[in-house]
Amino acid sequence: MSKKYVLYRMINLAIPFSAGVFGALYFNSNRIPNDEHVQESFIAPRELEVICRDTDGDGNPETLMDIRGKRYMLKDVDGKPTLLLCEI
Repeated sequence: MSKKYVLYRMINLAIPFSAGVFGALYFNSNRIPNDEHVQESFIAPRELEVICRDTDGDGNPETLMDIRGKRYMLKDVDGKPTLLLCEI
């Protein structure tokens, strides 16, 4: 095999591989939308914080959300996500 052929094959493999890796990283990343595009009456992402903590001491962590300084428990009630004001 000639050196030109080996180099040609390496380039032909590297280009699609790098494009695939870049595409996977770009399109599968968890990007927070720009606040300018959040619809009115919805909470902007910068105002949210998700916390996972064992609040009741049973050894299982609960999911909490801090929204504008108030803490809520995020629970599954009848298959629907529900926020309940957390009074800890």
